[in-house]
Amino acid sequence: MSLYDLSTGAASVPHDNVHSMTVKSSVLLQRATDLKLRAEAKNLGDSFWTESLALENVILHFAASVPLVPSLGTEPGPAGGAVSGSLSLREASTIWINMLNLTALMQLHAAFALDDPVARQKCLSSLEKIIRLARLVEDSDPRYLQAVEIPLRLTHGFLCQIIDRCREDGDAEGLREYEPMQEFLVRVVTALAPNHILRRPPPTWSI
Repeated sequence: MSLYDLSTGAASVPHDNVHSMTVKSSVLLQRATDLKLRAEAKNLGDSFWTESLALENVILHFAASVPLVPSLGTEPGPAGGAVSGSLSLREASTIWINMLNLTALMQLHAAFALDDPVARQKCLSSLEKIIRLARLVEDSDPRYLQAVEIPLRLTHGFLCQIIDRCREDGDAEGLREYEPMQEFLVRVVTALAPNHILRRPPPTWSI
């Protein structure tokens, strides 16, 4: 399939149905994770930056074509809010696709986020949107949400890096902002996969 052709990547796959959108977003996340691992290994060169920029453009272009979650109206606001009742299969799939795309963008820049303000802002923007989507569905039937475990675990991994940096810098304001997000992700992922508990460091602040 041209889906796996490095010269075209996932951009060549039609995305007019849930199944192809799911495959495409999954491949984009895998490719972003591969580039993240290369960056962490300091395997940087002209080809890396070319592939990274091309992949970011593909992710952004594809994400713009993905519908918002049916029946949830516009993109959730900062306050979020859980969905009442059960999700339809299409709603659950659309949430997953949006999460995969956001996680792919975060993975693509995560290796540079601690030192590069631009990369950090891109990651934090994706992080906030993922949290908002997760808050919409936190009280929904877990059977519909198993697929979001992977993006939520990756999001938690990035969040741990940010929290560790806040601790190193003595950033109390950052800790107050991000530690509740971490607690929320731990709670949601534990509900989805109780046998695979996320790392939960003790909070460094109290209300």
